[in-house]
Amino acid sequence: MNRLCAAARSGVSRYSQKSAPITACSVHTKMRRGDDSADQPLPSLRSRLESDANAMATPSTRTTPLRSNTAAVAAWLTTHVDCQLDPETPRYIQSAMEPSSQARVVCEVDPPYRVTWASPTWYELTGHTHRGQSGAGIAGRPALALLLSAQSNSAEVGRLEESLVQQQRGCGTVACATAFKGAVFPARVTVTPLRDIENPAGDPASMLFVVKPLW
Repeated sequence: MNRLCAAARSGVSRYSQKSAPITACSVHTKMRRGDDSADQPLPSLRSRLESDANAMATPSTRTTPLRSNTAAVAAWLTTHVDCQLDPETPRYIQSAMEPSSQARVVCEVDPPYRVTWASPTWYELTGHTHRGQSGAGIAGRPALALLLSAQSNSAEVGRLEESLVQQQRGCGTVACATAFKGAVFPARVTVTPLRDIENPAGDPASMLFVVKPLW
């Protein structure tokens, strides 16, 4: 083959490199030399099959984002599907204090989320009075400490705490405290932001708890 290629090259030496005809020898030379570099033998079929098999056996790192995305979707569904608001739940601070059958507690948007107001239904449900046994009442007390019993599930409480921090809707099935020592009741508690009706696109003005007994 080398002799034939040498003969072919000598026979076409009068042509420039640009117009040199393509022959089997030139194709063979380009395949063998590859841009004047050292010979690069093509991988055998067996080595390629082994490489493909190893790649298939190795766990793909692309599954990690999929798992995290699935977890994010599950968290979103938990918050937005399970925590649907009752039709009478207000969205604005001005309407939150209107007469309602809901047991409502309004608190500040910043830690420790001090209580600013509670509905007559909540007072009746829990046995608290406006002034309380100590005469101090509930105003200014941290909302979660007032509403929840120590018997509540920590994961459910965590969901409510996260909703307060993020100033977004959340809910939890918890044990609610009452004014009577040791007396608690199971309830579905929903927390949602309240905005000012004059600035509906602004930041929340307060946070609202709605307590729904489970009995």
